[in-house]
Amino acid sequence: MYLLQFTVPPLPYYISSGFTNNAVGTRHVSRHHIQVFDLLVVQEGCLFLGEENREYEVPGGCALILKPDSGFQ
Repeated sequence: MYLLQFTVPPLPYYISSGFTNNAVGTRHVSRHHIQVFDLLVVQEGCLFLGEENREYEVPGGCALILKPDSGFQ
């Protein structure tokens, strides 16, 4: 089991959620100046994304947490 530990004032709270079914080649809007964590859960296929000179491949059944104000491309 993995443990995630964040030091974040004030305590985290639920803001919103949604579901998106993206077609191949779909691009996400910039995440600059977004003050919340993003939890991306992939049900099937593979999500390819870049953030601050890092590239990720998130396969189906896995998730990725992005920190606030990151450079998601």
